[in-house]
Amino acid sequence: MMTVKLFISWSNPHAQVVAEALRDWLKDMIHALEPFVSSLDIAKGERGLATIAHELEGSRHGIICVNRANQDAPWLNFEAGSISKQVETSRVFPVLIDLPGSDLQGPLREFQYTELFSERDMLRLVESIWEACPDPSINLIQLRKNFNRLWPELMEALQETKQTPSVELAAAQEARPAEDKLDELLGLARQNQRRIDSLEGASFTGQSTRRRLRKNPGSGSWLTTPGIDEAIHTFDEINKRLTEEIGESIALTVERPNKIVALVPAGVSIQPQSTRTLTELAQSRGLILQFRRTPAENAEDLEES
Repeated sequence: MMTVKLFISWSNPHAQVVAEALRDWLKDMIHALEPFVSSLDIAKGERGLATIAHELEGSRHGIICVNRANQDAPWLNFEAGSISKQVETSRVFPVLIDLPGSDLQGPLREFQYTELFSERDMLRLVESIWEACPDPSINLIQLRKNFNRLWPELMEALQETKQTPSVELAAAQEARPAEDKLDELLGLARQNQRRIDSLEGASFTGQSTRRRLRKNPGSGSWLTTPGIDEAIHTFDEINKRLTEEIGESIALTVERPNKIVALVPAGVSIQPQSTRTLTELAQSRGLILQFRRTPAENAEDLEES
């Protein structure tokens, strides 16, 4: 039986619950499917970013789990874009968790969406996925029988998710205003700069620099062009993905207004496929990401796109 890869994307704990539930539910319904969810299908010891990049390259179809709190997440939109660019016949299925289609914003609006808690809508989604399977092993009648049998199980598994809006779960992490986040980011950049004397001209030192970046929207700075919230989100996302990849934190520093440098310690290796994935993510947000060895290894570039 020929299987079909299905990449299921999520970006916060609220959407993660949905992604994991859909993975098992769809697999039980259509045995020809090979769904992938990063939180469940990356084995211990594997390089997370490399595995995700490999799955994205091999997947023609993907489900994007969208809620109010994550619909603008850079990584979510990056994964959707990667799947949609694979082949002309690829399909991206945004599944809306706690928002109606009229509230969907950003690049995901280009795709036909599905409302998670609409039984009729979800049946259409399942039928569309079934049609994409060259050898689905069951006919349409059996598929609908499976759906009717398994639908109550999915709703029971997601009952708590339905009752808890995603914005409430994200509130604790996002309670601080953007200015506070900016101050913290500036502090981290200053600390990194003091540790890395060989790097020239950090852009985030001194109040005058901060005022200039805020007052001059035409400067092309990464704090004005992508927007403060978006830039900080991208910075945090890169940091998180690197930590997942190598199992430890890597210092990130700002070398110039639109350039982030990831300083890789001695003895630590990052897969080329992972560096490409992250540099493409940064580029999609108007940033430059460079991987560089620490000065102990002569600050040699690992890879720069």
